[in-house]
Amino acid sequence: MKKLFRLLAILTLGSIYLPVVFSNLPSPFHTPTFYLALWVMSISIFYPKLLFVKSILLVYLFVIIYFLSLEMFWGNRVDGVGNSINMLWVVKQISWPLLAILMSTYFLTVTDYYGLGLVIISSLLFIAITSITTNLGFIIYPNATRMLAAGAGDEFTRIFLKMGIGGYGFFTGIAFLSPVLGYYLKLNNLSTKMKASLICYLALIIYTIAKAQLTTALITSVLFLLTSIFVKTNKFQGFVFISLITLGIVFIFRSLIGDFLIFIGDNVFPESLIDQKLTDIAMTFTRDNSFTYNVSDTSDRLRRSLMSFQSFLKNPLIGGGNVSGHAFWLDQLGQFGLLGIIPWVLIFKDQIRIYQKHLSSNYMSFYLLSILAIIVFGLFKGGLGSAQVMVSVFFLVPGIYFLEFNS
Repeated sequence: MKKLFRLLAILTLGSIYLPVVFSNLPSPFHTPTFYLALWVMSISIFYPKLLFVKSILLVYLFVIIYFLSLEMFWGNRVDGVGNSINMLWVVKQISWPLLAILMSTYFLTVTDYYGLGLVIISSLLFIAITSITTNLGFIIYPNATRMLAAGAGDEFTRIFLKMGIGGYGFFTGIAFLSPVLGYYLKLNNLSTKMKASLICYLALIIYTIAKAQLTTALITSVLFLLTSIFVKTNKFQGFVFISLITLGIVFIFRSLIGDFLIFIGDNVFPESLIDQKLTDIAMTFTRDNSFTYNVSDTSDRLRRSLMSFQSFLKNPLIGGGNVSGHAFWLDQLGQFGLLGIIPWVLIFKDQIRIYQKHLSSNYMSFYLLSILAIIVFGLFKGGLGSAQVMVSVFFLVPGIYFLEFNS
């Protein structure tokens, strides 16, 4: 039975992180939705009790809260990109957290740590392959990932995915892996050969994110990797302290940081989209009036994000319903208020509680650093609802710890 679920998990992760293979398979084997359905059916048949553990019940609670609120408060609202907010929208929002949590719940419950490690190794291999095929695809379509993010159309989307070019969700999701991969770079018992291989792996990922011209994902990956390598965070209290100190340093030296980002853009990525994005981010740090939002000014991402926060202030309980579509967590808060954000808080809190029991105290800090990365990212950028992102956060990030069981 364990081998069957290991194979199912590997196929599921392949459908998410290996488009060059799975996008070329016939329907329905090419889509993660098919494997989500297989997981639900398989767990229902062989481990039905797992559908009623606290972690899964919180997913049900998410759906119930949103269903009732749609009936009472949110029925006529649209999201930041114009999609109607209805039950189908809610199901899409929670499907991928459900898949990731269901997979992790299974492996932890049956204590198949060795199998979980095998699945993680396979996933990291899929990510490396997609990084390589993406770089090859960029030779022909250098802006393919940006086109996918903007909605290139069905024809181009099929071509890019069949070529193995990663989309926005793929690169955003793998950006959050850098802190926990940094954990292994600091292990004293890891061989020099393995560390060299890991450095090459990280270099491949970061290089490909840069080539994909996804500036915020690139900054997130590099910044949190450096934090994980150079800062000792072996205790939770130390993690919190370092986080507060980091935010304080960013605030004090915001002008210097802004100037540095402009320098990097002008000299490392001259006259490119990354140069423009770095300048955009730099303006967030350097402007003294960034907290005054002007809807006609789209040059400052903090101004755009604060539109959602202003919507939240109109009605903190159920949200104001008017969001920018540029910042995932602020959009959730502005659209749905505290009522809509609380289910997310409960899910994250529960996952942290679970992994405090299974992860070492040292790794736990790196896991929390990855959680901090997705929170910070979501305050400035949207698009966190994809399968790649949610499975990265709720499955790969904690699961990478279990690579130690395969060493």
